[in-house]
Amino acid sequence: YRIGHWDFVRRPQSDSCVGILAITPRQEIVLVEQFRIPIQRRVIELPAGLVGDEDAYQGESLEETARRELLEETGYRAQAMTKLLSTPTSAGMTSEFSHLFHATGLSREHAQNSAFDLKRANESSKLNSLKGRQIEMLPAPGGFAPPASTGLALRA
Repeated sequence: YRIGHWDFVRRPQSDSCVGILAITPRQEIVLVEQFRIPIQRRVIELPAGLVGDEDAYQGESLEETARRELLEETGYRAQAMTKLLSTPTSAGMTSEFSHLFHATGLSREHAQNSAFDLKRANESSKLNSLKGRQIEMLPAPGGFAPPASTGLALRA
């Protein structure tokens, strides 16, 4: 899209996404690792998803989307889901807003992605969980530094 001289991205089906900071009973942060087409790399990131991007999810609240995405991507169900903040995803690049939730009281319902059709979504992901001290912010190989939510590297 273009307004005046400014080019930006607008998704046709959604203008919002959710991210979930999920903490297990063992005080681990739940992360997913998946290949992201726009950057042609695997990234480690918070569970996340688009709001109302499919007909079946039109009208779904932000919290309902966060709960569904957490369950689909990780197999965890949250007892409590608290909204932490809402912010433009990248105000100079997209009209999308990100809504970050804190999920606690997690219980494992099923193996990750068992309720999710990965072929339909064109995604393949792997579940990770880390103690806070195990996460270190590092630029990716080749000097590329992705956003904080995806620029996580594991310490050896």
